Amino acid sequence: MQTIRRFLILLPALWLVSVAQAAPIRQSTPFEIFLLNIRLDLEQLADDVMAPARPTGWTGNVDLQSETFIADLWFDNELLANEIFGVGVRPPQWIGATTPIADILAGSIRHDLELSAAYFYGDYTEMPEKFRYDNFPEDWAGAERIYRCDRVIQNIVRILDRFYLASIDTPQSSVDYCASVSAEIEDELTTIALRDEGLEALIPDIILAIRGDLERLADEKLGLNNRPAGWIGNRDRNSPTLLSDNFIDLENLADNLLGVDERPPAWIGAIANSAVVSARNLRHDLELLADITLGENVRPFGWQGINPLERCDPNVQNLVFLIQQQFTYEIPE
Repeated sequence: MQTIRRFLILLPALWLVSVAQAAPIRQSTPFEIFLLNIRLDLEQLADDVMAPARPTGWTGNVDLQSETFIADLWFDNELLANEIFGVGVRPPQWIGATTPIADILAGSIRHDLELSAAYFYGDYTEMPEKFRYDNFPEDWAGAERIYRCDRVIQNIVRILDRFYLASIDTPQSSVDYCASVSAEIEDELTTIALRDEGLEALIPDIILAIRGDLERLADEKLGLNNRPAGWIGNRDRNSPTLLSDNFIDLENLADNLLGVDERPPAWIGAIANSAVVSARNLRHDLELLADITLGENVRPFGWQGINPLERCDPNVQNLVFLIQQQFTYEIPE
């Protein structure tokens, strides 16, 4: 297997030599090098996990011209994951899905291979909530850090690049790269959303609907008109602090019901410069608080938050928004 790895390391260079010596032989494309680096790292990780053996059924395909090259990468990656995590056991972040679209499938394989390597080289004793990527071998070929972000973020970045010519400028050296990309996505989405002139005019009404449901939840849990100390209760549509007052009261109620500074992992707990993003964050957290304190899908009479998408992760909401902008897509009932 060490021979395969040496061959893979030399292969791009050999192709370049071939180009220089024989004009009809083309130079490898960036995508082909991306694929070869996946095979290189896959073989290296397999060596470190179980050298010199390989799992039964391992293809070891290094023929880039093979029609099954990418499929074999996926297959071998799954076999190696069985050795690392256990048969059929995968971290929650694992993509594992197949698709006939070559670049998307290759990106998913790279993402999952990075997870396997982070787990193995990180020497974890149990599955972490968040993986570290700071203990890889020096000769790990790797790829751009976007492939360590989840599938939703990758798809958003792909759509922004293809349909809006909006590239992500987050430096590869960022401490929390994927979080920084998410923040940059928010900025891009705000610009796109505000092209709809009618949306901004609706924001005060959207925030007032959140205020109404916030009051309904407080009535349900604390008693009619019984509120925590410091409650603002702003219902003035034209108030410049309407949004921030909603945020303060929501956090106040969450402190009262869950405990001071006690929040579930999915809690956003922030507003932004954009009223569109801020309203979405408030609705998400309010729905989450209602789920926790009343029960999933249990809501007081008159509840105005009837769109189940508003309970999803913000990036899922962002992705659905972009898909609806560019394609004919209806959210399932």
